[in-house]
Amino acid sequence: MNSFEHIMATLDYPMCIVTTCFENEKAGCLVGFSTQCSILPQHYLVCISKQNYTLEVAKKAQFLTLHFPSVDQIELAKLFGETTGDNIDKFSFCPWYIGPYGAVIIKDDIDWFIGKIIQRIDLGDHVGHLLEPVSALKVSTGPKLGFQEVKKIPAGHPIEEEFE
Repeated sequence: MNSFEHIMATLDYPMCIVTTCFENEKAGCLVGFSTQCSILPQHYLVCISKQNYTLEVAKKAQFLTLHFPSVDQIELAKLFGETTGDNIDKFSFCPWYIGPYGAVIIKDDIDWFIGKIIQRIDLGDHVGHLLEPVSALKVSTGPKLGFQEVKKIPAGHPIEEEFE
């Protein structure tokens, strides 16, 4: 592990669960790379791995929903982090509904916002989605789930050294 990797391993950035849909196809995954990137206009950047099934659906979608789980929602994070939509329907294991803009929203006392995709950016092994928030709901009061709580969760797709 090099010095950069050591530094990154000690940070505790927020985790989120991204959900999306196109026509009748739903997808969702646990994401560690996301951040607000502009105040005026309000923009948020979320990055989805090129290996992730969710990216294939997100490429066709107009909106993404970002859910910010609390520390006590680790099982929900595991569902969306350890499993892949290639193999199972994650949404059959958690309550959800179709919200504004046809967005897939997890129904589990969780903060969320829907973002309209305004740009997609190739960022190496991830694709960045620049979002304009269009709807949001704040329901949780507890501390948010961070990287340090989930770093031992095995990824649904193994991390590869090289990407096509």
